[in-house]
Amino acid sequence: MRFPKPRPKRLERRDEKRARGRHISAVRREVGDRDGWRCRVCHIASQGLECHEIVYRSQGGEVSLANSVMLCPDHHRAVHAKRLILTPVNAEQGANGELHIETREAGDA
Repeated sequence: MRFPKPRPKRLERRDEKRARGRHISAVRREVGDRDGWRCRVCHIASQGLECHEIVYRSQGGEVSLANSVMLCPDHHRAVHAKRLILTPVNAEQGANGELHIETREAGDA
């Protein structure tokens, strides 16, 4: 009896990466539909909308409808520069997408 060769690890990693990419794309479409394909801050429809995770994946956040918002490139940069703070309102309610938006001046800590 012959046993099949074990699948190389690189192929397993590739398949996991592809599945994760498909999941992220699906969530991005859901977020865009929920937000009307407009920036959640300025409400302007833009070709270059970007999907932003409120709690970063590196900090334990997940790619989900409840943790994501659509932002125009200017507001996305402002969030990462900490000039704009996005806080979910009633996060335990799920994917309703309500946000508290706080702006900070350049000199604020």
